[in-house]
Amino acid sequence: MSDQYFYNESNSNHISRKAAKPAKKILCVSASLREIKRIFTSRQSEIWSRWLMSPDVINPVELDRRIVMATQAGLPLDLQPYHWLAAELGVDAETVMERFRAMLADGRIRRIGVVPNHYRLGYSANGMSVWDVPDEELRAIGKQVGELDIVSHCYHRRRCMPDWPYNLFAMVHGHSQVEVRDKVNQIAQLLGDKVRQHDVLFSTRILKKTGLRIGA
Repeated sequence: MSDQYFYNESNSNHISRKAAKPAKKILCVSASLREIKRIFTSRQSEIWSRWLMSPDVINPVELDRRIVMATQAGLPLDLQPYHWLAAELGVDAETVMERFRAMLADGRIRRIGVVPNHYRLGYSANGMSVWDVPDEELRAIGKQVGELDIVSHCYHRRRCMPDWPYNLFAMVHGHSQVEVRDKVNQIAQLLGDKVRQHDVLFSTRILKKTGLRIGA
């Protein structure tokens, strides 16, 4: 019966002399198959990578990933940033701009805009003005406030009654808190009796100034 054993770790002490030779052959064949599969898979990956990176083939999915990786910290400070980026990626500028348009259209990129560091520009006072306005007039009032030059961004937020009655937020920057309060008062005068009450909250420190980063 010992001649029927095949090699495995649990029966390693029960290998007969007659079974040893076929067992070794089985192990060699198994190892060879694994090695062939590994080499084949590695070769497939190499061919696929070369195809993706080939200058003659533009794979939009891979190119979009490379564009995001190259620009997630911001576009370069260059007179022609898309041309600079195209040179880095090995494609033409029109292709880069086309891929940006595609990502904007399907929502993978929400917007492209300037994000100034207002602290470096001297605007050290940052006040979030909060307003209690009628819900039925919120859209019209929000549009009016958001179009003011003294407001950097304006949006609707849900009330949390009874402690937080404010439903409209508008960010205002200034060189001092006094300047910010003056600007908030300008907004209050503009809105008049549409505002039931308002306040302004000043930031005390910067927690984060970067967006989402995608790893390689």
